[in-house]
Amino acid sequence: MTIEEVLKKSKVEFVKDELKREIIDADVFYTKLMYYIKSRMRYGNSTYFIDDNNRDLIEQLYYYFIGDVKFNGNLNKGVLLSGAIGCGKTILLSSFFELFTNFYEEDSKIWLHSTDLMGYIEDCNNDSRHNKRIIFIDDIGKESHDYKNYGNVIFPFEDFVRKRYNQGFLNFGTTNYKLDDMEYVKHTKDRMIEMYNIIEYPGKSRRS
Repeated sequence: MTIEEVLKKSKVEFVKDELKREIIDADVFYTKLMYYIKSRMRYGNSTYFIDDNNRDLIEQLYYYFIGDVKFNGNLNKGVLLSGAIGCGKTILLSSFFELFTNFYEEDSKIWLHSTDLMGYIEDCNNDSRHNKRIIFIDDIGKESHDYKNYGNVIFPFEDFVRKRYNQGFLNFGTTNYKLDDMEYVKHTKDRMIEMYNIIEYPGKSRRS
């Protein structure tokens, strides 16, 4: 028997366990999402508008939330929103992240800014339980690209991707950059594609 025949006979298909989602009414989802959005508005008189720039995206987040095949991506991946500064991506996705984790993974989440990545990595080295949490990183690409630790040069986000890639836990984030414009090695970018549904948030800054 040839090697090819042996491999063909012994081939095993590995299927990643999907996060079990629950069906909730769209109105309930939108109401809860808007509650989290409003709680994150910096000023009480600020208003979050649903318009042509975000309507389809919010609908896609609903499909992702309930695990519907209408989601234009992979339900086993997290979500990375890419868009212009001030377009509203952080408030939308961080609110969704709060709703999603409170519904499915309460007390097992981390929210941090990319500039705090090195501290997170150090925490993981001291306590491996941090590695098992769903993570949201804001402003990916804004972190220091190299960090010296006892003479060793560490690239925080690339180190994060390397460690998280093999763990299978969900990752969420935002960035002002397109993937091709990020200053990461190709290996990191390839893994990001496998870890995230990378979605472009259309529109310009909403800040006035």
